[in-house]
Amino acid sequence: MVLSQEQEEILENVLKMDKLQANKLYRACIFGYNAGDIQKMIVYTIYYGKKRRMKKGYQAELKIALGDVIAQIFLLIKLFNLDMKEIIDLGIGRLTEFPKYTEKYLVKE
Repeated sequence: MVLSQEQEEILENVLKMDKLQANKLYRACIFGYNAGDIQKMIVYTIYYGKKRRMKKGYQAELKIALGDVIAQIFLLIKLFNLDMKEIIDLGIGRLTEFPKYTEKYLVKE
C-alpha cells in the first residue's frame, strides 16, 4: 500500500466535500497550477537563491509545491479509478526507456 489508511480517508473526504472537488477538469487545473509552482520555485532557487537565507525559503516553498502535486496526482488516480502502484511502476519503468530513446535519436557530435 502506498498510502496509509488515514491518508486514503483524507482523499475520500476531499472528493466528497462537494461536486467541484470531484470534477476531473477542476482537479487537472489545480494540478497544472501546482506544477507551475514547482517550476517557479526551481527558477527562483537557481536565479535568486544565491543567499543562503533566500535559498532555504525557496526550498521550503518547493517542498510544499511538490507535496501539493503529489496530493493532486493521488486524487486524479482515485477519480479515474486507477491502481496507484501500477501507475508508479509504469512511470518508473518509463524512466529506464528514456536513455534508450535519447541514444537512438540524439545527434552525435
